[in-house]
Amino acid sequence: MEIRERLISAFERQTKTLIERNYHRAAGFSQSQFLTEFIEPLRSVIDDYLRKTEGIEIKNSIPLLIVVTERLMSIPKKMRRVVLDGERGEMMISIESLSNCPKIQLPKTTVYLLFGVTFESVGNCRLPLTVDEGIAVVTHYPETIIKQHLLLTGSQYLDRFTPIIWRNGIKRPALDRVPKERPGTIAKEITAAARLA
Repeated sequence: MEIRERLISAFERQTKTLIERNYHRAAGFSQSQFLTEFIEPLRSVIDDYLRKTEGIEIKNSIPLLIVVTERLMSIPKKMRRVVLDGERGEMMISIESLSNCPKIQLPKTTVYLLFGVTFESVGNCRLPLTVDEGIAVVTHYPETIIKQHLLLTGSQYLDRFTPIIWRNGIKRPALDRVPKERPGTIAKEITAAARLA
C-alpha cells in the first residue's frame, strides 16, 4: 500500500470510530456538523504533510492519529469512549491536576493530526505525546496497552508525576500516573514525528 493510501485508510477508519463512539453528540454537534467543521478540513493536512516529508516518518508506526482536544470534549468523556475487550476506560486521577508540559507546542485547532506515532524516546526530533494524544492512541488502537503502559511525557500530573494509560487490575483502560523518576519497566514512552492542523 502506498504511503498516501495508508494515511487515508487510517483517517477514514478513525473517522468512523469517532462517529461510532458518538463524539459528535458528546461535543454537542450533529454528525454532519462535526464532520464538516472538524474532520474533513484535515484531509488537506495529509497532503501538506506528504509534500513536506514524503511520509518517511510513518514507516513501522501508527501512520496517523486524529486528536480531539479537551477544548472540544473533556478528558473524562473521551476516556469513557475507550473500549478494550468490552471494558470502557476510566479515570484514576483528578483532571484538575493534569496539565501539558510548558515546552509543548500544540496546534491551536480543537482537532488536529499526529503523524508517525511509535514507541520511541524523545530525541531525533521526536515529539512527546500529551494526554489528549494518548487517549487518541487507545481510542483507535486499544491493543497498544495490552502488554505495556503508555507513558505520556508531553503532560504532567502535579509536578512529580507523568500520566500513563494502562490496563488496570480489573482489565479496564485507565488514565493514571507514575513518578517521573520511576515510571516502571513496562511503561513505554510514545512519541510522534509531527503535529499538524
